Amino acid sequence: MRDRMILRSRVLSEISLLGEHCIIGGWARDIAHRGTAAFQSDIDIVIDPDDYYTFHTWASSLGGIKNRFGGYRLGLHAWKIDIWALQDTWAHTAGHVEVKNFEDLLKCTFFDWDAILYSPITRKITCNIDYFEKINSQTLDINLPENPNPRGSAVRALRRLAQWQLSPSERLSEYLLNVIGIYGWVDILHLESAAFSRPILLNFDAAKVVNLLETGMPWRGNTDGIGDASSRQLEIEF
Repeated sequence: MRDRMILRSRVLSEISLLGEHCIIGGWARDIAHRGTAAFQSDIDIVIDPDDYYTFHTWASSLGGIKNRFGGYRLGLHAWKIDIWALQDTWAHTAGHVEVKNFEDLLKCTFFDWDAILYSPITRKITCNIDYFEKINSQTLDINLPENPNPRGSAVRALRRLAQWQLSPSERLSEYLLNVIGIYGWVDILHLESAAFSRPILLNFDAAKVVNLLETGMPWRGNTDGIGDASSRQLEIEF
């Protein structure tokens, strides 16, 4: 509750004065998957600033820690917020996707489940027409395979498969098997332990993981879908 109040009263109210903005992935994805009570992710905010340098000055004034991609990390009580300018989106600066507007961000996420935008101003979600069909399929796939942190993306993918009891797509399975083959399962476990306070991959040995990925079986069984949500835009109370 405290973080929600700070987010609304300070971050979102002030950033709205700097330009159009949206929340991508995380928050909207978790709500689409399991409802408002399920939110347990960081918040990623993208802004198309009216003035690029004013945005950077503002982010620094909030105590934002600048990252290597040109964005800022803000730490609240329990939540973490990453904010960056639209033109600094990694997939764009790395030359993989031309980003001219917010909808172009739907092509920039590593996971297909993260390709969803929420506007705090209009309280509407924007996503591809088949987004909720993918969610209900309980299969996690890759949206954009290029990313600046393959090992970190692999850890996040494996955690999502386990936590959400999902099946990996063939493309995601191949990606994960390749990363595990290069770095080894022990390295993946060490990386998760260093990055997360509650590691869960220790519950899986390498042989079991390889078998699950090669067969495409769901991790720990299936879960129910999220119901009928086929429209391209939904209104959400924030």
